[in-house]
Amino acid sequence: LMKEEQRFVRSFYGHLMKYALSRKLTPMESVGLDQAAQKTASDRHPLRSIIKEIAMHESFTQFKHQGENQ
Repeated sequence: LMKEEQRFVRSFYGHLMKYALSRKLTPMESVGLDQAAQKTASDRHPLRSIIKEIAMHESFTQFKHQGENQ
């Protein structure tokens, strides 16, 4: 697991982001996962920081439920 830490963290971010948005991620959102993972890397990716990065992500802050007026 430690050998693949970066891949694991990116995957973990992706799963949390999909859960938070209740949908699959777009290609642009997937690219942003690496950036979010890098921001928390210096602190060894504490869960609080990971959740904060997801909550502050543009896709989450601009979230609209399917069927809402745009």
